[in-house]
Amino acid sequence: MAAISVNMNTKEAIAKIRSYGMAARGRLKDHVSITALNVERGAKKFCAVDTGRLRSSIHLMNQTFDGLGAEVGTEVHYAPHVEYGTVNQRAQPFMIPAAAMSRNEWLKGIKEIMKNVK
Repeated sequence: MAAISVNMNTKEAIAKIRSYGMAARGRLKDHVSITALNVERGAKKFCAVDTGRLRSSIHLMNQTFDGLGAEVGTEVHYAPHVEYGTVNQRAQPFMIPAAAMSRNEWLKGIKEIMKNVK
C-alpha cells in the first residue's frame, strides 16, 4: 500500500526543548498538535476531489510518544500519483503545499517557545 505524508520535524530544536522543563515541553506539544491540524486542514483544502475519498483520508497518522513530533498523511494508494503526477496525469500537489504553508508559523512558534524558556 502506498502512502504519502509530510514530516516537519526540527530535530535540533526539539532535542534542546527535551532538555528543558515540563512547561516548555507542554507548550511545544500544543504547538506540534496545532501545526499538525493546520497541515491537515491545508492538505484537505488543496486536495483535488473526484469522489472525496482522498480528501477524507487525510489525517494525523502518527504522533510521537512524547508528543514532540507528528505526521499528517494518507494511506490511499493513489495519493502519490495525485501529489506528484504520472506520465499521463499532471501533478496536483496537496501535502507539500500544506506543509509549506504551515512552515513559517511552525518555526515562529518554536522560536517563541525557545525565547521564553528560562
